[in-house]
Amino acid sequence: MNDMDFRPSRRGVLKGTAVAGAGAAKIVAAKGMVGPETGTDGALALAIAHVILTEGLWDRGFCGDFVSHRNEFVAGRRLSPLAFEERWTLGLIEWWNAVVKDTAPEWVEEITTIKATRIRKIAEDFSRTRPAMAIFERGPTTHTNATYNAKAIHALVGSMYATGGLMNQMKPAYAKLPWKSDDFMDEIANAAHEAHLLHIDHAHAADGP
Repeated sequence: MNDMDFRPSRRGVLKGTAVAGAGAAKIVAAKGMVGPETGTDGALALAIAHVILTEGLWDRGFCGDFVSHRNEFVAGRRLSPLAFEERWTLGLIEWWNAVVKDTAPEWVEEITTIKATRIRKIAEDFSRTRPAMAIFERGPTTHTNATYNAKAIHALVGSMYATGGLMNQMKPAYAKLPWKSDDFMDEIANAAHEAHLLHIDHAHAADGP
């Protein structure tokens, strides 16, 4: 995977870093290429989130801000959810307390084999590129945590639903079908429907969104 041109700018073409991993995740940030150890894409993403928050690089217009208007994200320190007024996110402080406060690049370096200084540079460039895009493909999207973590990184830098950023389709804009779907339901499909099985992303479940 080589350097890629990923969007035009007033100064010409910005170059992107392709982050190659087992999960087929590519995080576009600065010029160059890094390859995390197989299966450590998630750790790299968490380190990027850690840097964005501790260095005060998150998008306040999308995520919100501390009541004190000071950056209170300090590595390893828990925070009260009441200290932060969220706008379009939900559970940012809880996520920080549960995981992100402990995912500094120096710790993640041992997992991914990518130098902490390089991780910090990627995070800083990613947060300062508007809109920034982390292109995640079939690997991450087969796992609920990977999908939500990818969306979280976009939310931190204000790229969710922004022009040129990331969005998800709320519901399909289907026209009325010329047939009834019930006519194509066999015994197996009916049994699954009646069993009220969980969605693949656990939507509306006790442990899901």
